Parts: sequence; structure tokens; C-alpha cells
Amino acid sequence: MSNMLEIGARIKDEREKRNLTQDELASQAKIESYQTLGKIERGERKDLKTTELQRIAEALGVSIGFLLGEFNQPQKSLIFWRKEPTSAQKTTLENKLHAFIENYSFLEEVLNQNKKIRRTLPIFSLNPSNTSYEDAHEVAEEVRKTLNLGGQPSSALRSCLEEDFDVKVLYEDLGDSSAACTRDESSVAIMINKKESLWRQNFNLAHELYHLITWDPNVLKQIKLDPALDKRNEELAENFAAGLLMPAEDLKDDFRRINEGGKLSPADLMVLSSKYKVSTEATAYRLLNLGCLSKENAKKLISEIHRESVSKETSIKFSEKLVRLAFFAYQKDKISKARLAQIVGVSLIDLPTLLTAYDLNEPIQT
Repeated sequence: MSNMLEIGARIKDEREKRNLTQDELASQAKIESYQTLGKIERGERKDLKTTELQRIAEALGVSIGFLLGEFNQPQKSLIFWRKEPTSAQKTTLENKLHAFIENYSFLEEVLNQNKKIRRTLPIFSLNPSNTSYEDAHEVAEEVRKTLNLGGQPSSALRSCLEEDFDVKVLYEDLGDSSAACTRDESSVAIMINKKESLWRQNFNLAHELYHLITWDPNVLKQIKLDPALDKRNEELAENFAAGLLMPAEDLKDDFRRINEGGKLSPADLMVLSSKYKVSTEATAYRLLNLGCLSKENAKKLISEIHRESVSKETSIKFSEKLVRLAFFAYQKDKISKARLAQIVGVSLIDLPTLLTAYDLNEPIQT
């Protein structure tokens, strides 16, 4: 671990910035006593565990990488929420997202991947007060072509965003909130609820992409002060997501082929939703908006289907790219095994299982 005196000094400095006593921080970080925390701050605890340092970092609202001196604490960017959690949950989750971005950037730096030339997500100047659903659909089609997502965008979107555009995607338990995102000059990131089904994660990823390509901090602040404008903005994002994941001409062609008998059955709808990896409800309403189904038929089909998705695929719970970067950094002796486990968010015991799931089967030296 880095110089204990420097780590202790950073902990003390951050604690004092927050007007916390040693006793208060010890309690929040589940350190056994304020005397123990005092020893940590003075650099006297030579056996400080990564798990203890992680709890201290979370209690202070900073990343463990910052306490280790891997990088300076950057100014935290605006995070735009679909549905804001409670104040305490919001602070905790936003701290996790910022720490995730820092860990990601640190790994790219130590692996010299931060110099790689990447494509930049476009920006569209769209204000929800004067943007139509048709505008959102047109932008979706343009973005689909720009990202080269093809006729089944759900299958390519996540990989395209992470690999080609360096969008950092964090999967976290967000409770009853679905997603959040942030964009500034140095990073672009999305936080997705890992508890939701794959089809919902796909749709949320496309939904948040709309916010990222229309990103304007001043407009976003106005939106959150105006419930009507906020509702309109979310509706535009939903229409964009539907247009992006279910391209009009492709879906119409599939509908015509599958609807030869003149009536779309619940099974037909499920086949379509499975192909595009979205919910049956989203598929039905997209067909409605394209003029393929009447409102009555769309609602009838939805009511007859008692499950949200026919997909057998499980939801995604980790960023594959982050796991891969962290593993490579470990293999190159840039980080410790404990740091690897901390970055990917699992215990040392569960680490081999996670790595095996991503086909990273090289032996880890203890």
C-alpha cells in the first residue's frame, strides 16, 4: 500500500473539510474506535486493510484511488437522474459513480490507453420545450447510422458505447430508480440499475444516450426546476430510445412478414420483442406509433402477455471493459490483487468466479 503517512494525511484533511470528528468518521466507516482512526491518520497502522480504506473512502465521499494518491480528486460533474433517490441514497450512489469514473480513468492511464484516439458522441441542440417526438425519432435514426448499430441495435449498443466512444457504464443497485448519466470534458458515464432485466437495461441505455447527446448543463438545471418540462424531456428520451432500438423500416418489414394472416398474435409480438431485445410493451407501442397497430389492439396484446420479456439472458451486473482493464493492470503488476477486487466490486473470495465469467482464466499469483 502507498505511504501510510500520506494516506493518513489525506484522510485527516478530508475529514476536517467535512467538519467530522474522529469518533464520527470511525462510526460511519465502521472502524472499531476513534483511537484506531487516529492511528490510521498518523500513519501508524501498517496493516491497514483495503476493505477498511474502502469504508473510509465511502464515508468521506471520495474514491479509494484518491486516498492512495493515484490521482488528484477531480471536480465532480453534474449527474442527471431519471428519478432521484432519497438524499442519502443519492449521495452514496453519486459518490460510487464518481469513484467508478476515477478508477476507470486510472486504469486507462496506467495501461497507456488514455492516449487512444476515440470517437466523441455528437451533441444535438434540442430543448424539450420546442422538440417534437418526430424530431426525437429523426435524431435516433441519425445516431443509429453514426454509431453503425445496424438493424438490431440492442445487440451492439453497449459494446459500441464502451469500446468506440469510451462511455463508462456502471451497473449498480439503484432501488426504484432506473438510471443516471453525466458528461463533461473529460468523461461520459451512465449508471444502470443492475437489478432490472436485460431488456430494461437495453432500453435505459438508449434512454440515457438521449440525455448525453442533448447534454446542456444549463438546460438540465431548468428541466429539474420545471416538472412539466422534465416530463416532456423524459418522453422525448423514451421516443428516442424506441426509435433507436427498433428502426422503423426494419420493424415494419418484420411486422409485414410475421403478420401475413392479418392479425398479430401475442406469440408474434413476443418474437419481435425478442429479436430487438426490448419489452413486448415497448414493441407494441412502437408498432402503434408506426401505424401498424391500433391503440385497441396494442393494449389488448399487452394485456394478454403476462411476462415482460421472452429473453433468457440475464441482466448485466458488471462493466466488462472495466473488469478487463483491471485484470490486465493486475497482470502487469500495476495494481494489487486486493485493489483488483476492490475496483470490480467483489470480495477476494469471489474474484476468481467473476474473472472466469469473463474468460479471464490466467492464474492469479498469491
